[in-house]
Amino acid sequence: MHDLKPSETLPPKGAKLARVSRILGWCGLVIAASTILLLSVLSPYPDPVEVVVAPALGLGICMGVASVLCAWRARVCFALSQAPAKGKGHGVCAVPGWICLLLVAINVTAIPYCVRVSTTAGKNACINHLRQIDGAKLQWALEYKKTDTDTPTWHDLVGTDKYLKAQLRCPANGKYTIGNVKAKPVCSKATTLPGHSLP
Repeated sequence: MHDLKPSETLPPKGAKLARVSRILGWCGLVIAASTILLLSVLSPYPDPVEVVVAPALGLGICMGVASVLCAWRARVCFALSQAPAKGKGHGVCAVPGWICLLLVAINVTAIPYCVRVSTTAGKNACINHLRQIDGAKLQWALEYKKTDTDTPTWHDLVGTDKYLKAQLRCPANGKYTIGNVKAKPVCSKATTLPGHSLP
């Protein structure tokens, strides 16, 4: 990175715009890079991907575009001042903004894949939870000699000395209904998300 030398200083307005460009560019760069980490962490959970990542990408785009525009405007101000440096260093102050926009583009390309992976992972996790609840319910019925119409509660199934270590939750923020011994447990997301039910 080549910064301007003291002898090649920008006019006041151009210097301020160049400084703003660098700040916006680096802030946008941090947001865009953080979004990549968020995608990897939140990929099993579709709702947070939409709620958290989309606004972060929007903010990253705004900062990246603003950074590039400020750098361009600083170059114009510098050129109009007829200073001898001829805009040297202004391309450098726009670099963070361009990198930010590049990372945003990568994130936008990756979102459909992450959502697809998260949907599949969430569905598989939900089915696994339903099977665990069903198995715990059957063990409870056998141990306590319950009939098909008896319905256990979470208190009956969950505990360090019981059938489940903790109350299970759907990755898509659905709620499980245990049901009676004969019925299969149900996820509240089964009506809106395909695959959130036992076959």
